[in-house]
Amino acid sequence: MIDERALLDLLPAVHRIRDADAGALEALLAVLGEQAAVVEQDVDRLYDNWFVETCDPWVVPYIGDLLGVRPMPVMEPPEDPLAPSPPRPFGARGYVANTIAYRRRKGTAAVLEQLALDVTGWRARVVELFRLLGTTQYANHVRLDNVRTPDLRRSADLALTGGPFERVSRTADVRSVEPLRPGDRPGRPNIPAIALFLWRLQDYPVRGGRARHTAAGFTFDPLGRDVPLFNTPRSETTITHLAEEVDVPAPLRRRALYDELERRRRALAAGEEVEPVWFGEDPPLRVLLAAADGSFAPVPPERMLVCDLSAWTPPPGATTYPGAGGATVGFPVEVAVDPELGRIAFPAGVDPAEVRVDYAYGFGGDVGGGPYDRSAGLDAVAGSTSGVTLHVGVTTDPRIVAGASDPALLVPTLREAIDRWTAHVAARPAGSPPPFGLITIMDGDTYEENLAGDAVVAVPEGARLVLAAAGWPDLADPSAPGGRRRRDGAIVPAEPLRPHLRGRISVRGTAPGSSDSPGEFVVSGLLIEDGVTVLPGNLGRLALVDATIPPSAGVTVKAAGSAARRNAMLGVTIARSITGPVALPETVARLTLAHAIADAGEGVAIEAPGAALSLRRSTVFGTARARTVEISNSILTGGAHAAIVQEGCVRYSALPRHPASRVPRRFRCQPDLGLEGVAAADVPRRTAELTPGFTSRTLGDPGYAQLARGCPPEIAEGAEDGSEMGAFGFLRQSQRRASLRACLDEYLPFGMRAGILDVT
Repeated sequence: MIDERALLDLLPAVHRIRDADAGALEALLAVLGEQAAVVEQDVDRLYDNWFVETCDPWVVPYIGDLLGVRPMPVMEPPEDPLAPSPPRPFGARGYVANTIAYRRRKGTAAVLEQLALDVTGWRARVVELFRLLGTTQYANHVRLDNVRTPDLRRSADLALTGGPFERVSRTADVRSVEPLRPGDRPGRPNIPAIALFLWRLQDYPVRGGRARHTAAGFTFDPLGRDVPLFNTPRSETTITHLAEEVDVPAPLRRRALYDELERRRRALAAGEEVEPVWFGEDPPLRVLLAAADGSFAPVPPERMLVCDLSAWTPPPGATTYPGAGGATVGFPVEVAVDPELGRIAFPAGVDPAEVRVDYAYGFGGDVGGGPYDRSAGLDAVAGSTSGVTLHVGVTTDPRIVAGASDPALLVPTLREAIDRWTAHVAARPAGSPPPFGLITIMDGDTYEENLAGDAVVAVPEGARLVLAAAGWPDLADPSAPGGRRRRDGAIVPAEPLRPHLRGRISVRGTAPGSSDSPGEFVVSGLLIEDGVTVLPGNLGRLALVDATIPPSAGVTVKAAGSAARRNAMLGVTIARSITGPVALPETVARLTLAHAIADAGEGVAIEAPGAALSLRRSTVFGTARARTVEISNSILTGGAHAAIVQEGCVRYSALPRHPASRVPRRFRCQPDLGLEGVAAADVPRRTAELTPGFTSRTLGDPGYAQLARGCPPEIAEGAEDGSEMGAFGFLRQSQRRASLRACLDEYLPFGMRAGILDVT
């Protein structure tokens, strides 16, 4: 930045003296300095644009053109500030940057894997299917692992049958390696066939979470559900490395982890060393038990047993193995883990009061309360925190307390934080600016409390309160757990944390009925088990961003008769979140769902009789009812009903056609668009084909709300920008596949055909 004082010092002293009183010359130089700074920044960007790693996005195609790179489908960034970002960058930049490396190794499986990763952002494994053919082998090139009849004693290999890591040989299959129509079974081994397996689901690591104590044992999932654990893929350092099971975000298998722990124990008993694959420096799961000093220490892998806990059978107290000198060596079993069900069991007589866990779960994208970068959504909803009048940190982690310069500003419970907010509001002198409170939950613990009754959240007139899973700006050590706040005042969400409130949040706006500026309440990054309730009062805004509320709960707004208790000024915003049913009274006039999932099963997911409903890029399991509707790029399994159809519109969305659905005129919606020109006799069949299908509709399943593999292209590519309809449209999965298909032929071996297959 060019300072106007520096320019002024370049002038003769006589001009500076004459301008001392008027200041006109200094003001002119300030304008010139501002424009010179713009030119200087532009020159710096011109230098950065010489390199594909630092250039602006618009420069990437030009650099690619110099290398003769085939053009890819253009994917414009979303204009919606609430739109989540894909978990891993993908597109033309990585494709262009690695073009020379691709061409040096053209035709190899390693290049195809790296190409898929750069173009789509998904982890991939390439399988040359001719290697799995059961053939009569040439005597000078014997492949010992390629046998026509599988060895039934090698159960570890048989467990991989049918997947991308299969080792069992098969007879030739002449069908297309990629299904020609949705629902068709893909072909398998053939001489010219190559399978490109993709993992669409992402892994989301949770660190320091509290395991849920049930009547039978513990679960990794804080809600007590059976949830499969996922692997956090390791980074591949070379382009020539072929992906292995440990390199992809796949569900963990019992057998793979069991075999490694068994090898580890046998090697330790024999005094030998074994190279770890899963349980190295950063294992995919850890169980932490309380130590004498109150801290939590991980259970050593050799004292962990991986087994099937579907019947909740307690593990044995110890296991024994032959030692080096013939003696028996025993290893105590402290805990048993089932990674496929996410269950934890302890030997008989052992029942710890609290268990902490490190693990990863699988999900389709950055929607709901999860351990990912939530800064964009929080900035869009909460904005800058430069005017904060009260900041309280909530944590039970002693490391965070020890790293704070003023531990008195941290409290161990949410109730204490709300009490400080209430006292802060009461102590504000008359005429002072409205209070702005920021409560940050700085760890991934479970808080068993209800913000209700005498702990209800009260938001006065003009006030703003933000309750977020985020860091603390005043740490003595910025690298300490909990994170920090950026210099511009925006909140930095803490990663990889997902705090869980085992209770409910009740909030009340206390502004007078005549107020035109009632208070605001923002919740971000939390898993709220029992939902959010707005009590009768006068609240101006409720915003949920990057939050999860199970379908058994939801968001409820209540109203009473007097003007100060009708919540007539309230606007509800649910963005990048998962919630159960949303129920609003007639007095609430605004409801917005953006990149969200509302789940009521087959019931009423949105009940807002007096509200103008804005639904964009969202998925609704159930029916939506509102005064008016504005729906775009969304899926509603039960349809929508608008009291007034002369206002609003429905565009690029999927919702059934039946009498219960009453909406304004539809534009390029399904199944309407797909039924054009269809004979009356074929309408039922065609309507069934255009019904959206999902991998799962059960919260907790990795494929929850994800469009199924056999979903028709009218839904999977039916959004305004060619992406899929619904909450995961920001992932642009159809464009990723099209980009990969456009780039794939150039690097395939001559005469080979590739099929793109989804594993998850």
